Amino acid sequence: MSQIPPEKWWEFFDRFTRIDEELAVIIKQNNEIINLLRFIAGKPSQIISPPTSPAPAPTVAPSAPAPAVLGTKENPLYTVPILNDDYRILSIDLSVKHVDKPLGLEAMGIVATSMTIIQADSDFYYKLNDARREPVFVPKGSYNIIESDFRITEIYITNEVGSGYAKFRIEFPTEVIL
Repeated sequence: MSQIPPEKWWEFFDRFTRIDEELAVIIKQNNEIINLLRFIAGKPSQIISPPTSPAPAPTVAPSAPAPAVLGTKENPLYTVPILNDDYRILSIDLSVKHVDKPLGLEAMGIVATSMTIIQADSDFYYKLNDARREPVFVPKGSYNIIESDFRITEIYITNEVGSGYAKFRIEFPTEVIL
């Protein structure tokens, strides 16, 4: 194993710590592609796989009704995943001590599918959906911390008295077709 020259250690450390951010972006892009493929196939609950053998073309009797189009409000045949199309920037004052203080998603009627911490002026902890869960530590100066791919009904904040604010970008769909 080779040694990192002393003059290059900072460059290596900087590049190594950015891997998580780059992977998070790639994972999010992949999930968006999967959602689009599921939408096109009309099968939101399973990943599309190629057929193993060519299937014979189905025969349709002339009197049979036309096949249904993907779900709409008028014709709710499928659950169609809708991509996030709205967001809110929420903040909390970290100069005041909080213990499991809800950020207010539930009161606003928001069920988010993604959360990004865009500012952390002081250390704090957050918990998703239930104040009894294990807290996640966010150190001062952090940003671009992403939680995605599941329902977020509430975010609980705990902190000691610090300074500044914590800001969150909350993404959510405004309409779901059932």
